Amino acid sequence: MKKFTLDARNMPCPRPLLMTKEALEKGGFTHLEIRLNNRAARENVLRYLAKTGYGNIDCPEQADGQGEWLLSLEVGVGAVLPAGEPEGELTLPVSNGGTLLLGVDRIGRGDDTLGALLMKGFIYTLSQRESAPANLILMNSGVRLACEDSESLNDLAVLEGKGCRLLVCGTCLDYLKLSEKRRAGTVSNMYEITSVLMENPDTITMT
Repeated sequence: MKKFTLDARNMPCPRPLLMTKEALEKGGFTHLEIRLNNRAARENVLRYLAKTGYGNIDCPEQADGQGEWLLSLEVGVGAVLPAGEPEGELTLPVSNGGTLLLGVDRIGRGDDTLGALLMKGFIYTLSQRESAPANLILMNSGVRLACEDSESLNDLAVLEGKGCRLLVCGTCLDYLKLSEKRRAGTVSNMYEITSVLMENPDTITMT
């Protein structure tokens, strides 16, 4: 038996799920163990595995009572991810050739720390898709995502590497005094942004 262990403790969603998916795609082992200490991550990983055809998954809570779980999975001779993508998992409403406009640097209203964490997870998940949107437009506070100190810079670089055109509103950068701090994307203008939006009527907007 060749065992492979993933330590996904202290990892925010959806990283534990994506780590699991990546490990199964790479293969080379017959037994997978995943260490988790986030209940939401545990449920997401279990649901993902169940929907991709893996059964008889053992995932007991550890005896120390610290809210940690050890997921144990037999995958046969060399891990091979079953064919097909599970419905409802890792699917964002953006397909290759689509356009996404982010007018904010966080998701939702309420707790700003939570909102920033959700946006970070959203962009990371978007970067892990096989296909990237054709255009990602950053406006208003959304331009902060492309500036220094942004925790999403690496993920934006991945998206650009997949052919995504990252347009960063120049007026917004100037107004927020961030022009010198931009580290990703291309400075754009309202004419170009408007043209892209008019050419892509199915644009998804988050403001």
